[in-house]
Amino acid sequence: MVNKKPAFPLYLEKWRLAKLMGVSDTTLRNMLNKNYFDELKKIGYVKTQKYLNQKQLAHIFPMGLNFEFDT
Repeated sequence: MVNKKPAFPLYLEKWRLAKLMGVSDTTLRNMLNKNYFDELKKIGYVKTQKYLNQKQLAHIFPMGLNFEFDT
């Protein structure tokens, strides 16, 4: 059996991630900018960005995302 890394979209808008998680945009912003900011800053995150890239998503969700994505 091959141990594959979780698949992530190339990027995900913050508002869409908040919707998928069932939280408000403000709650997600607080989580990212308070709880995870120091860690995310090391991998290129800035508070004003509108999208999270694959590396940032993988850092926040090490077990992968269990959401359905529209193509």
